[in-house]
Amino acid sequence: MRKKTSNAMDFGRVAVLMGGWSSEREVSQWSGKNIVEALQRKGVDASAVDVLDPEVLLGLRAIAPVRRSFC
Repeated sequence: MRKKTSNAMDFGRVAVLMGGWSSEREVSQWSGKNIVEALQRKGVDASAVDVLDPEVLLGLRAIAPVRRSFC
């Protein structure tokens, strides 16, 4: 069963991956920016991560994000 939360602190740090290297890059950047802004308005510590280079994804492993599931 998933835990439902409305407490922004329960989310911890959130990385919103956007961009990429496909033809949809611009759309991904636009929607990612809007998601980050919406999360921040709710008090979530959210940051945008532009994935222009696949190496960025490997760098994320170094900070070992914790995967949590909320509905």
